[in-house]
Amino acid sequence: MQIVENWSQLECRLISVKEIESSLELEVEILGSKPVEGYPNLISPATGSRVRLRLNGPATKSLLPERFSIRARKAGPDKLFADQGSITPVERDQ
Repeated sequence: MQIVENWSQLECRLISVKEIESSLELEVEILGSKPVEGYPNLISPATGSRVRLRLNGPATKSLLPERFSIRARKAGPDKLFADQGSITPVERDQ
C-alpha cells in the first residue's frame, strides 16, 4: 500500500503508554479528526476507534494529559506516527 503525504489534527483520549526502543507508543481513542491545510486526512475513518500512535523521538510519559490534540499521519495500513511537539491538552466538556 502506497501512502501519500498526509496529516490530521486529532483529538484523543489516552488509554495506555508503552515504551518501545527510544520512543513511546500511545494507545488512544480518537475522539475527532480535522484535516491539516494542504494535506488529505487519511485518519478520519478511524474516529471513534482505538489506535496506536508512535511518537517521534524521546518523550516523557508523565507529561501526557488524559485528553489532548496532536498532529498525526498515516504511514501504512496499521502505522500511525505523531508529532510530539504538537501535543496540546484539551479541556473536558462541562
